[in-house]
Amino acid sequence: MSLLKSKVTPLCLSTALIAISSTALANPLSGLINNLNQLQSQPAQKEEVKPEAQQAQVTAEGGEKYAAGYSQAFYPVKEQLKSGASEQALKTHKEAFLDKDASFLSQVEHGVVALDTKNPEVAIEAFAKAERILGEEYAGSKIGSMLAGSSKNILSMITGAGELTDYPGESFERILMLNYKSIAYMLQGERKAYNVARRSIDWQNIERDRFRAEVQAAKEELEKQVAEQEEKGNDLTGFGFTDTMNKYYGETKKQATQLPSAYVNPFGFYMTGMVQEFDSYDDRSLRDNARISYKKALELNPKSKVIQAAAAAMKKAPRKGRRLVHVVVADGFAPEKRTVRFDYNVGGVMLPVKIPVYEAETSPIYRFEIQTVSGKRLSRVYPVADINSIALRHQYDSLPFQQLNMTVSVIRSYFENRALNKLGFIGKMVSDKRQEVANPDMRSWISLPEKFLAARLEVPKNLDRIRIKGYDKRGRTLVNEVVKLNKQSHNFVYARNIGKTMKVSSNTNKLWAPVR
Repeated sequence: MSLLKSKVTPLCLSTALIAISSTALANPLSGLINNLNQLQSQPAQKEEVKPEAQQAQVTAEGGEKYAAGYSQAFYPVKEQLKSGASEQALKTHKEAFLDKDASFLSQVEHGVVALDTKNPEVAIEAFAKAERILGEEYAGSKIGSMLAGSSKNILSMITGAGELTDYPGESFERILMLNYKSIAYMLQGERKAYNVARRSIDWQNIERDRFRAEVQAAKEELEKQVAEQEEKGNDLTGFGFTDTMNKYYGETKKQATQLPSAYVNPFGFYMTGMVQEFDSYDDRSLRDNARISYKKALELNPKSKVIQAAAAAMKKAPRKGRRLVHVVVADGFAPEKRTVRFDYNVGGVMLPVKIPVYEAETSPIYRFEIQTVSGKRLSRVYPVADINSIALRHQYDSLPFQQLNMTVSVIRSYFENRALNKLGFIGKMVSDKRQEVANPDMRSWISLPEKFLAARLEVPKNLDRIRIKGYDKRGRTLVNEVVKLNKQSHNFVYARNIGKTMKVSSNTNKLWAPVR
């Protein structure tokens, strides 16, 4: 359920609707009027106020791009995270989102922010609730959610208010929810991380098959919509929906197509291999299992040097007198949605269209290093999973959904406007209000990182601290943090870097595997 308040002025709209209702009960617009009446009692999207830091940009195609809906509402939390005020960000998020709407999206955002505050227990609870919500409530398909089902879904399609429906997360976000849950368990020193990581691998395969089926269903639904209009004598062949979609989503095509699909996230296999490698300090036979898991991760990201090195190391016995340290760095922010608004010419009638487009935010960090406290380099930190590219690939592969949404939206606006024009001033007032509340779904998991990077080290038993440094392209140090290691245990270290701010934590309890 949306957290945002309606921007509709109740008195003005009610006056208009009462006036219309008294004269047009038999009017074909009576359904629309009733739905607008319902909309007044529904939580609609927030007025598109544009803070200075979020000024609208003119796109190359002549449209306007700006923050709106959920991405705008999350802005205060994101700014607090950027400034390093993670404790305040957790409090802000709880009060503004979680306490009002304990949805999947609120839970996963809260889980990530909790990890930034070094609170894995709260994070585990949030991710567990998110997983439970998906299990209990997420049974329908994406197309089913778009075109049928509950009254909220139907109202969302009729009014164009995209954030009225429940948000079960995009498919790649649901996989990352389990990736993050495994990180939280590792920070607690619990081997449960293995089961969660395995589940993320299975889930990725299920989501891939499900997504392919839903894309096919979207294409079939689009053909059905066009055929229905043709039966009514409305020719849509000249509307150019496909060209318009390619124009506005083509900007990110190059980066999106660097991946073969959005289902090549190797992090689940990497975490599985990591847990099995810790296990191998107790049972050497499990070292080969770790090698197989790392190789599976390598198949999904063949260029990753840290995965290559980990797979190669599993062919040898653990070095005596050493402790194993795995470091995971979550850097930057994943792309978040922006509204792109443009006027679309339909038979000489200019209709306002709004679509959601991912916009990437690039981290200033060029490379990370793990060093001793005195500054000796122990290891470079290399990419494992590129969340930025995964999100953009998902957007690229989701074009049939956006094309279907745009088709439904334009058909609705075009024929609705023709009918409203017959009502003169009052019809224009209703039309303007309808366009005002018609906004696309701007929800996405905003606190996700741009990418996961990792380092694997076998360190002397007496090493009690390591330093993580981040440099820009010119070699200047932008972040520099020291984290304490548990000398009685192997270690897992998680670092979240946002711009020039880094939060680092390590496992609070001893890991289960013995140190030899």
